[in-house]
Amino acid sequence: MWRTQLAEDHGMLFMLDAQQPACFWMLNTPLALSIAFFDQQWQLLEYFDMTPWSRQIHCAQHSAHYAVEVNQGWFQQRQIEIGQPWQLNWLNDFSLNDGSP
Repeated sequence: MWRTQLAEDHGMLFMLDAQQPACFWMLNTPLALSIAFFDQQWQLLEYFDMTPWSRQIHCAQHSAHYAVEVNQGWFQQRQIEIGQPWQLNWLNDFSLNDGSP
């Protein structure tokens, strides 16, 4: 990925095929990120803190329709908990682009 920065209230949205396992790693990523997996109704299924440059694989344990990567600690700082529905208007906090830094 090689992204070297991510603004405080920005993130990366991944639309997933819920029929396939959703797994992510940090091999080419120098940032400390958290990844969250959501169901089709945007209910938070689980999230993981990920270590920069790591080959550790983080997979959704449930059928996830969406994944969001944000700066590490973003979910804890906002007290967003597992099972909590995520308000779609929160997506306004994110910048959706072509993946360029």
